[in-house]
Amino acid sequence: MKIIVDRCVIVSGYTPQEKEKITKKFSIFNPQYRKAKQQNKRTYGVPAFHNYFLIEDVKGFIFLPASAHFFLQEMFPNALLIHKLYFERNESIKLKIKITPRNFQKEAVKVVKNRDRGIFKVPTGGGKTFLASMIIGGFRCNTLIICDTTVIYNQWIELLSRLLKMEIGEIKGKKINILPITVAMSPSLSNQRLKMADHRNYFSMIFVDECQGIGPNNSQKKGETVFESKQYYNRMGRAVQWFTAKKKYGLSDAAIRSDEQGDSIRFALGPVIYETPYGELVEEDAVVKPKLIVRPTEFRTKIPADELSDRYNDLCWELIKDHDRTKMVIRDLVFEEGNHCLILANNKTYIRMIAGGLIEKRPSLAPLIAVITADTPQIYREGYLEMARRGLIKYLFATSLADKGMDVPILDRLFMPFPGKFEGTNKQRLGRVVRSTSGKEGAKVYDYADIKVGVLKGQFLKRFKSSYLERCEIDFDDEIGRASCRERV
Repeated sequence: MKIIVDRCVIVSGYTPQEKEKITKKFSIFNPQYRKAKQQNKRTYGVPAFHNYFLIEDVKGFIFLPASAHFFLQEMFPNALLIHKLYFERNESIKLKIKITPRNFQKEAVKVVKNRDRGIFKVPTGGGKTFLASMIIGGFRCNTLIICDTTVIYNQWIELLSRLLKMEIGEIKGKKINILPITVAMSPSLSNQRLKMADHRNYFSMIFVDECQGIGPNNSQKKGETVFESKQYYNRMGRAVQWFTAKKKYGLSDAAIRSDEQGDSIRFALGPVIYETPYGELVEEDAVVKPKLIVRPTEFRTKIPADELSDRYNDLCWELIKDHDRTKMVIRDLVFEEGNHCLILANNKTYIRMIAGGLIEKRPSLAPLIAVITADTPQIYREGYLEMARRGLIKYLFATSLADKGMDVPILDRLFMPFPGKFEGTNKQRLGRVVRSTSGKEGAKVYDYADIKVGVLKGQFLKRFKSSYLERCEIDFDDEIGRASCRERV
C-alpha cells in the first residue's frame, strides 16, 4: 500500500480487506441522528454517518482528510509513506521581543520540533498565543493563524504586531491582505478561498485557534460522502484543508466537541501531541485556582420525569421563570459588590432578567453593569470589554459569545446560573476568571445546582467531575450540596 500526504491523503495499492478497514475507520456514526431516532424526531437531512473518504474503484484511489496518515500508519505500519507538502523558511520573520517561556511552554516547543501535525491542549490562561508565537519565531516561515471569533482575531493581530514588529496580514470579510504572517477569520477563508488560489502554497505553517470548531459537514445527504457533497468539513475545517502547508497545529483547552465528533478535529490536524497539566499552571502562577461555591436550588418542574428529555426547552423556560431562583442569584451578586463579576448564560432573556433584577434591587449599580448578547453591535461589545479591563464595569453579563477568547484578566467572580454539562464549554468559562494578574488575590465560581430535578442534577454532577474537580477548590454551602456530589463522585 502507498500513502501520499499532500493537501489531502491519497491511498493506493490497497487490498479489499484493507479497503474495508479504511472505510470502517473513517465512517463515523452521527450521534445527532441516533438522538433524533430515540426521540422519534424527523431525521430528514440528518446524515446517519459522517463519511470522511472517497473511494474510486476504477482508478484505485482512496482520498482522506489531510492528517489521516497518522491513523493509517497505526493501521498499516508497513505501508509506504510519501510526503509532498510545502515548507520554506522566511528569514525576515523573527521575534523582536524576547519571550521568557514557562516550563510547560519549553516542553511544548521541544515536542513540536519532531511533529509536523498535532493538537496542543493548553488550559485557558496557559498562554496558547505566546506558545504559538515562540514556534513561529523558531521555524521562521510564512504562517497563517485561523480564528473563528472577532475577539480572538483582534488579540492575535495585537500580540503578533508587538512581538514581531512587522505588519500582519488580515483576511476578514471582503478584506484580503496576505502577508508572511496572516491572521484570518475561518468564515472569510471559506467564502473567499477561490480568490486566494494563487496563495494556496504560500503558507508553510498553519495554527487553528480553538480548533474544536472543526467539525463535520452537516449538510451531507444520507449515504453521501463529504467529497460527493463537495464539502470536506464545516467552514473552519474547509479553511484548514484548503492550504498545502506542511505544518498544521491546533490550539485548544479541551479539543472535544459537544456533538461527539472529535475525530473530525484529529482527521484534519492529527492527534494530541502535548497536553499541559492544570496543576503546572497553578504552580507557575500562570493561573489561580478558583474557589467553587455550589448553591443548591429548590427549583422543581411540573413536567413529568419521562418527558423531560423531549421537553428540555420547556424545562429551561420554567427555570427562567422561577423567581426564587433568580433572587438567589441576585443576592449573591449584591454580596460580591466591589469585585469584578462575569455572569454567563446561554439564554439572553435570562441574562437580561438577572441584570434588570440587580438594577431594581440596587439602582446605584446601574452604571457598573453591561450586557453583551448577539444583538449587541460589535463596537459596543469591544467598548464594554475595554471598560471592564479598566475596572469601570463591575458586572459583565454575557451569553455564549463570551465563552471563547474573551480576555479580561481583572475578572475574579464567575456566575453560571444556567444549566449545562458540556466539558469543553465549562472549562472555557472557568478560564475567563483564572488568569493571573497583579492585584488579583483569588477567584470564585458560583454554580447553581438544581438537585431537585433529575436531569439537571445529572448535568451538575457531570460539570463537577469533568471540570470542577480538577480546576477548583471545592466549597459546599450546605449538607445537601455535599451529599449530592458524594453519590457519584
